Amino acid sequence: MVGSRRSTFMTTCLVVAALLLSGCSSDGGGVHPDRSPTAGHSSGPQPAETPTITAVEVFPEPGGGRLPATVRRRLDRSLREALAGSSTLGVTGAVVTDGGAWVGAAGTGMRGEPLTPLSSLMYASITKTFTAAEVVLLASRGDIDLDKPISDYIDFPGQDNVATVRQVLRMRSGLPAPDDAGLRSILLQDPDRHWEPEETLPDVPGESAPTVGEFVYSNTNYTLLGQLIEEVTGTSYAAALHADLLDGRGLAGVAVQDVDRPRPPRVLPAPGDSGSGQYIANRSVASWFWAAGGIAGDAASIARWGYLLYGGHVLPPDLVASMHPLDDGTGYGFGTMHSESTLVPGLAFVGHDGDIGPYRSTLRVATDRPLSVAVLLLHDESGPANPTSVAESLVAAL
Repeated sequence: MVGSRRSTFMTTCLVVAALLLSGCSSDGGGVHPDRSPTAGHSSGPQPAETPTITAVEVFPEPGGGRLPATVRRRLDRSLREALAGSSTLGVTGAVVTDGGAWVGAAGTGMRGEPLTPLSSLMYASITKTFTAAEVVLLASRGDIDLDKPISDYIDFPGQDNVATVRQVLRMRSGLPAPDDAGLRSILLQDPDRHWEPEETLPDVPGESAPTVGEFVYSNTNYTLLGQLIEEVTGTSYAAALHADLLDGRGLAGVAVQDVDRPRPPRVLPAPGDSGSGQYIANRSVASWFWAAGGIAGDAASIARWGYLLYGGHVLPPDLVASMHPLDDGTGYGFGTMHSESTLVPGLAFVGHDGDIGPYRSTLRVATDRPLSVAVLLLHDESGPANPTSVAESLVAAL
């Protein structure tokens, strides 16, 4: 077991661009990074574990060419239309199917530079799909028992908490999302600072007794899972992901910050907030969110990751099925959200959303056809900016 870890009770709320620094508070206002649409508490008796899916159909290999020109034009138009009537500054999007792929960009970054299909942005909480996949893989090898308390492997806030690894994966550890007061200024104080995971974990008063089993969306869970990965593999979180999930799969655009540096062009905040400019949004932000939200890259790479993961090319189909949400009303599984299309009747997706400051993202992979869609978006917080609606419009344009 690693040593005892304590830190200030802080959270995951951040606005990185100087002109976007207003309205971040702990009373429900402002931006709450990486929160789930279903975040909250599930009171009363917990339901039995009824899976929503018992097996997944393996997708064909992703198509190596481009989608037809008429389809690409419709997708380009949908992406441009995302800028109209919203606070979106710029957006990149990608589609991966067995018949070909598409990637596009529209608008600008926070410094006024035009976005390109290769622009690297924060994936934010889509990071959780990588963390969960690695834990599931390690469990399949016998290195982790999902039904043992995570405290059997690592020390963590609230040592009396008996949450299992499975419960931590499903955001049912009972550990609350910390208060967000003061984090913004802390992370911008030294943009080039590297944070160790133990420095980011909240203190949980000994007299508190969180209810294990209640659903509470909290990044703390995935920081703990990152530490679990390092403890059982004896290597860094980034090295484990590269060895087991990333390398050799055409995912060179994925950067596990702050070990990796995203490929340029990097979409950064104002110079004073971006530090060295080697990380997105800066090294302080990247290392703070780490296994819960620190991975960055381009849209094509994250769309390909979703296709490979949920299409059964990274993990065996039965392990992929285990990541899907239970039929428990939360819509949240092992680092995986479930959603229904609002434009295509009967179409369902798995994946994850992300939200850190001006960076918003969504990864949506169809459950009944070989299709993955990713949208990475920048907004100025003056109005609506919803990457999931952009993703829906891309699906409808196919």
